[in-house]
Amino acid sequence: TVQAFGLVALLSAIVMFILIVAFFFDRIRNKIVFALGMTVTRLLLVLFACLILLSVIIAFLVFIGVTQGFKDEYQSCVEGPCRKFVDSTDAEYQVSCAYLQQFGYTTTAGTQCKITEDRKWGPTEGWYI
Repeated sequence: TVQAFGLVALLSAIVMFILIVAFFFDRIRNKIVFALGMTVTRLLLVLFACLILLSVIIAFLVFIGVTQGFKDEYQSCVEGPCRKFVDSTDAEYQVSCAYLQQFGYTTTAGTQCKITEDRKWGPTEGWYI
Protein backbone atom coordinates (compact mmCIF):
# COMPACT_ATOMS: atom_id res chain seq x y z
CA THR A 1 0.00 0.00 0.00
CA VAL A 2 2.84 2.37 0.80
CA GLN A 3 4.43 1.63 -2.55
CA ALA A 4 1.21 2.21 -4.49
CA PHE A 5 0.43 5.57 -2.92
CA GLY A 6 4.09 6.56 -3.03
CA LEU A 7 4.13 5.80 -6.75
CA VAL A 8 0.95 7.82 -7.35
CA ALA A 9 2.48 10.77 -5.50
CA LEU A 10 5.76 10.46 -7.41
CA LEU A 11 4.12 10.27 -10.83
CA SER A 12 1.80 13.19 -10.03
CA ALA A 13 4.75 15.24 -8.81
CA ILE A 14 6.65 14.54 -12.05
CA VAL A 15 3.69 15.64 -14.18
CA MET A 16 3.23 18.76 -12.07
CA PHE A 17 6.96 19.53 -12.27
CA ILE A 18 6.88 19.25 -16.07
CA LEU A 19 3.88 21.60 -16.25
CA ILE A 20 5.49 24.17 -13.99
CA VAL A 21 8.83 24.04 -15.86
CA ALA A 22 6.97 24.39 -19.17
CA PHE A 23 5.50 27.65 -17.90
CA PHE A 24 8.97 29.20 -17.73
CA PHE A 25 9.08 29.31 -21.52
CA ASP A 26 6.76 31.83 -23.18
CA ARG A 27 5.98 29.86 -26.34
CA ILE A 28 4.98 26.70 -24.47
CA ARG A 29 3.08 28.61 -21.79
CA ASN A 30 1.11 30.60 -24.37
CA LYS A 31 0.21 27.46 -26.33
CA ILE A 32 -1.00 25.70 -23.17
CA VAL A 33 -2.95 28.71 -21.90
CA PHE A 34 -4.53 29.42 -25.29
CA ALA A 35 -5.35 25.74 -25.89
CA LEU A 36 -6.82 24.94 -22.48
CA GLY A 37 -7.51 28.31 -20.92
CA MET A 38 -5.98 29.63 -17.71
CA THR A 39 -8.83 28.36 -15.52
CA VAL A 40 -8.42 24.76 -16.71
CA THR A 41 -4.64 24.97 -16.39
CA ARG A 42 -4.91 26.33 -12.86
CA LEU A 43 -7.48 23.66 -11.96
CA LEU A 44 -5.18 20.90 -13.26
CA LEU A 45 -2.30 22.15 -11.12
CA VAL A 46 -4.50 22.36 -8.02
CA LEU A 47 -5.88 18.84 -8.63
CA PHE A 48 -2.38 17.40 -9.04
CA ALA A 49 -1.28 19.16 -5.84
CA CYS A 50 -4.27 17.73 -3.93
CA LEU A 51 -3.63 14.25 -5.32
CA ILE A 52 0.01 14.45 -4.26
CA LEU A 53 -0.92 15.63 -0.77
CA LEU A 54 -3.56 12.92 -0.29
CA SER A 55 -1.26 10.16 -1.58
CA VAL A 56 1.60 11.23 0.66
CA ILE A 57 -0.66 11.39 3.74
CA ILE A 58 -2.06 7.89 3.11
CA ALA A 59 1.38 6.45 2.38
CA PHE A 60 2.74 8.04 5.56
CA LEU A 61 -0.06 6.69 7.75
CA VAL A 62 0.36 3.19 6.37
CA PHE A 63 4.13 3.46 6.70
CA ILE A 64 3.99 4.44 10.39
CA GLY A 65 1.96 1.38 11.12
CA VAL A 66 -1.75 2.03 11.26
CA THR A 67 -2.26 -1.59 10.21
CA GLN A 68 0.05 -2.76 12.99
CA GLY A 69 -1.96 -0.62 15.40
CA PHE A 70 -5.11 -2.50 14.44
CA LYS A 71 -3.32 -5.80 15.00
CA ASP A 72 -2.13 -4.70 18.44
CA GLU A 73 -5.55 -3.35 19.40
CA TYR A 74 -7.59 -6.39 18.41
CA GLN A 75 -5.64 -9.43 19.56
CA SER A 76 -8.62 -11.78 19.25
CA CYS A 77 -9.18 -10.96 15.57
CA VAL A 78 -7.52 -13.43 13.22
CA GLU A 79 -8.84 -12.19 9.86
CA GLY A 80 -10.82 -9.36 8.36
CA PRO A 81 -10.55 -5.59 8.33
CA CYS A 82 -8.84 -5.55 11.73
CA ARG A 83 -5.81 -7.25 10.11
CA LYS A 84 -5.55 -5.60 6.69
CA PHE A 85 -7.22 -2.64 5.01
CA VAL A 86 -7.77 -4.46 1.72
CA ASP A 87 -7.97 -8.23 1.41
CA SER A 88 -10.27 -11.16 0.83
CA THR A 89 -10.74 -14.58 2.35
CA ASP A 90 -12.39 -17.79 1.28
CA ALA A 91 -14.18 -19.86 3.89
CA GLU A 92 -15.35 -23.39 3.21
CA TYR A 93 -18.01 -25.14 5.26
CA GLN A 94 -19.03 -28.80 5.22
CA VAL A 95 -22.75 -29.23 5.81
CA SER A 96 -25.27 -32.00 5.43
CA CYS A 97 -26.92 -32.03 2.01
CA ALA A 98 -30.22 -32.93 3.69
CA TYR A 99 -29.99 -29.69 5.67
CA LEU A 100 -29.61 -27.68 2.44
CA GLN A 101 -32.50 -29.51 0.79
CA GLN A 102 -34.80 -28.29 3.58
CA PHE A 103 -34.34 -24.75 2.24
CA GLY A 104 -35.02 -25.63 -1.38
CA TYR A 105 -31.47 -26.15 -2.62
CA THR A 106 -30.87 -29.00 -5.03
CA THR A 107 -27.73 -31.01 -4.45
CA THR A 108 -25.91 -33.54 -6.58
CA ALA A 109 -23.52 -34.72 -3.90
CA GLY A 110 -24.05 -37.55 -1.46
CA THR A 111 -24.35 -36.80 2.24
CA GLN A 112 -21.88 -33.92 2.64
CA CYS A 113 -21.95 -30.65 0.68
CA LYS A 114 -19.33 -27.93 0.58
CA ILE A 115 -20.29 -24.24 0.76
CA THR A 116 -17.67 -21.66 -0.22
CA GLU A 117 -18.00 -18.09 1.00
CA ASP A 118 -15.85 -15.32 -0.48
CA ARG A 119 -15.48 -12.29 1.79
CA LYS A 120 -13.85 -9.07 0.55
CA TRP A 121 -13.30 -5.75 2.24
CA GLY A 122 -11.56 -2.49 1.48
CA PRO A 123 -12.21 0.71 -0.47
CA THR A 124 -13.44 -1.08 -3.60
CA GLU A 125 -16.16 -2.95 -1.75
CA GLY A 126 -17.11 0.01 0.46
CA TRP A 127 -17.12 2.81 -2.12
CA TYR A 128 -20.74 3.71 -1.36
CA ILE A 129 -20.26 4.36 2.38
